Amino acid sequence: MPSHGKQSILYTHTSGPNGWKAQISLFVQLGLTCHSIYLGFKKQEQKAPEHRKLNPNGRISMLIDHHNGDFVIWESNAILSHLVDKYDKDHKLTVADEKDQHRVTQWLFFPGPDKGACILRLFWFTHSHPERIPSAIERYQKDMLCVIGVLANEPSGWLVGSSRSRTYRSSHGTGFPSRGS
Repeated sequence: MPSHGKQSILYTHTSGPNGWKAQISLFVQLGLTCHSIYLGFKKQEQKAPEHRKLNPNGRISMLIDHHNGDFVIWESNAILSHLVDKYDKDHKLTVADEKDQHRVTQWLFFPGPDKGACILRLFWFTHSHPERIPSAIERYQKDMLCVIGVLANEPSGWLVGSSRSRTYRSSHGTGFPSRGS
């Protein structure tokens, strides 16, 4: 085990929501130990060759699970799925019912590339882009309203199950509101 003595290493970023999903799940809900390494996006540390050897996508989050043979996994929802499958024997982040497990998978895919990209683009055009482009901001605001509408009409308020499941963590961690949050 590495010198930090923790169960895993999580490569993340201080302002990106995806890393926080894994950290909340690791620390708060599953009680696992983790050494977090915060990458500097302005320095492009997530694109460095040594990082891309482990994560060819060159993004965060990435987890190295030392208690599972130094297993490397990246993408925040894949990390959540790994943590649940390997360490959530008491169903703190998931459900036991098979049909509900498939519903969990459905909701994990929901905020996928198009929804996540929508959030990132909205953030970029409202906070980081050097010039203000009202048509881009309006487009991504409308897209976000559509996503929020889907979640607002979700009957249980928890997405699947009766506790803050990984579907809740996945959607909540990317900025999507949900009743009960």
